[in-house]
Formats: sequence, C-alpha cells, structure tokens
Amino acid sequence: MKQKRAGGGGPKDRLDFLRDIPVMANIEYLLTTAADIGEIFVLSKVPGAEKFIGGKNYVDFVAGEKRKWIAKHMNKFFDAKHIIICDGPKGKLIRPTKTDVLIDDRQENINEWESVGGRGILFNDAFSAKKQLIYINNTVRGK
Repeated sequence: MKQKRAGGGGPKDRLDFLRDIPVMANIEYLLTTAADIGEIFVLSKVPGAEKFIGGKNYVDFVAGEKRKWIAKHMNKFFDAKHIIICDGPKGKLIRPTKTDVLIDDRQENINEWESVGGRGILFNDAFSAKKQLIYINNTVRGK
C-alpha cells in the first residue's frame, strides 16, 4: 500500500486543513434535540497510521486538531470526555446497542455501526437527521 504524504498538495494535504472546515448548517438545531434525548458524544475517525508517512505521530496530530476544532465550534455541546477519536472502525471501539445512534455523513460508517448492533442516520441535513432521530428514539422507547 502506498503511503500518502501530509502537507504537499490540495487543502486536505495541509496540516492545518481542519481549521478551515465550516460548521455544518443548522447543526445546533440537531444537537439541541439530541441533547434533549440523551447523552451525546463526538465519535470521529482518523485514517489509520499505515496510510500516512509519519504513521502514528500523524494520526495523533490529526486527532488533536479534530479535538481543537470541536472545542472551538461545539464546546456548548461537548466537553473533552465526550469526544472520542479512533483510527479504526467506530463500532469496534464502542460496542453499540439499539439505543446508540450514530449520525454520520458516510454510508460505510453507518453500515459498519449497524452491523455491530447500533442504529444509524446518514447525515444529509440537520432537519432530516432530527426527524429520523426523533423517530428512532420513539421506536426504541415504544412511543
């Protein structure tokens, strides 16, 4: 497998590329609903160390940058203990149950999460995700 070099091309190759990522539109609308339903966490994935020159050091750096971005933009909803950064499948790090809902913008993460027992919502926009979250919550609770 060919390793990628960080820092040499487009915006995602810059070491500070996370600083430029905007907050998704209306995300507070969704997070407020999620917080009303239960405890919420950020579960974010960093590509595995084997994919990058610099390996584990690069993965640790990106994980730190993700934590800084979350602290800057979403500190109203998440403190440090509610931010989990992993470098492998999300469902292997946390063993989800049917009450654990992953809202993600990547279908492969949803598929993996559901395959180990959780429920998933593919994020397209905050309003649709909120409707799906309320539906899943009501279904799980028998409402």
